[in-house]
Amino acid sequence: MSNVVELPKRKTYPPQTVAIFNDGFSVIVVDDHCYCVKNRKDDDWAFSAWIFREAIDALRDLPDDPDEAKPINAQ
Repeated sequence: MSNVVELPKRKTYPPQTVAIFNDGFSVIVVDDHCYCVKNRKDDDWAFSAWIFREAIDALRDLPDDPDEAKPINAQ
């Protein structure tokens, strides 16, 4: 028996999502004029306490001003 649990791909992302990475398990959203990293946890999204390499790479492609970032219509 395997210890690996395969999660279904989530079809919706949080409002104001501007980047999706880590195979859809992590996103960057704009919240209160700031970029925030969220990770999928169970069937919801939770703020990340860490900024990891993939998030830094995604942030490099976004505008300096979060209010200028265009939300992704990811469904």
